[in-house]
Amino acid sequence: MRRPRIPPSSFPPAFTTRQATRAGMGQLKTDSPYFFRHSYGVWGPATAVGAAPPSGHRARLELVAKANALASLLPGSAVTHETAAVLLGMPLPPRGAFASPSAPAGAPAPAGSSVNAAASVKASAGSPHSVASGTLHFARSAAANTSRRKEVKVWRTNVPAEDLVRLEGLDPPVTSIRRTLLLLARTWSVPDLVCAVDWAVRIPRFTYEDRLEPYARLPELSAWLSSLGPVKGKRALAEAVSLARVGSDSPQETRLRLALAEAGLPEPVCNPTLLSAEGRPLPPPDLAFPEWRVAVEYQCAHHFGESRSKADIDKRALLEDAGWLLVEVHAGMAWPTWSPAVERIRRGLRSRGAPC
Repeated sequence: MRRPRIPPSSFPPAFTTRQATRAGMGQLKTDSPYFFRHSYGVWGPATAVGAAPPSGHRARLELVAKANALASLLPGSAVTHETAAVLLGMPLPPRGAFASPSAPAGAPAPAGSSVNAAASVKASAGSPHSVASGTLHFARSAAANTSRRKEVKVWRTNVPAEDLVRLEGLDPPVTSIRRTLLLLARTWSVPDLVCAVDWAVRIPRFTYEDRLEPYARLPELSAWLSSLGPVKGKRALAEAVSLARVGSDSPQETRLRLALAEAGLPEPVCNPTLLSAEGRPLPPPDLAFPEWRVAVEYQCAHHFGESRSKADIDKRALLEDAGWLLVEVHAGMAWPTWSPAVERIRRGLRSRGAPC
């Protein structure tokens, strides 16, 4: 007697090909509109993902579904490293910029090396889609088994309970921001870590975000690192915390600030609150040198749209009317080095009497 067909919605987040056959699903295909093949012999229903629009939200749902499916094969595991970073919203280094102890000659400098602000200056490629299509990272206790699946990287490490957090829709826990930073410090360069720390300590803007507090604070990160014993990645993360500043709105703003410091220029202030001579608030620039009244704007691709271009023109007029010199740099000046941007800013500072 033929078994009754079971609707996809009644299946668990992950099941094997054998379970599907026993349930009467028959032969599953990789192009099925009802199921996703997360790994060899591991499937999950595609109903929730298929209903989402083809955007970053859909990519995140795909990543969450894949993490749920693969975590079901690894009891007691937690999402960690780059996978945790993406799910937490942390900026990732550019594609191919991850350092490792076995990296070949010419690879990015490993974490803990001297800051090279010219490294990893292209736009970050840590989208949920790119991570979901690659290796997912999980942490398990040192006594647990690992996995031979090519889509899974198991890190055998004990994560304290206080450094595990829960995210909506995700079955396994995720390493906290501070623990994720510490684990990534083993393979990321210092500039990439500074970008991530700047993101964590950034004070959100109420008009754009649904939160009022930063994800972390520099004094708390420093105190937590000081409380740890000898652990791999601690020194690199401590260096990144010392170089981080509150106020950076993007990884490229952070990289530009590091490039200015590496070139010996005075340290700018990130997105400061400025006032005109009459006491009226001015639009905050990305970076500013208040002593010489020089402001710096980093213009990426979205600045060239019609509405944003009008806002940028008005911003320039307001700053210049208040006696500020506005220096604009763009993404094309960030690769292969920041030298063109640094020299333009240096000339602007010198025109205002700065000793550089």
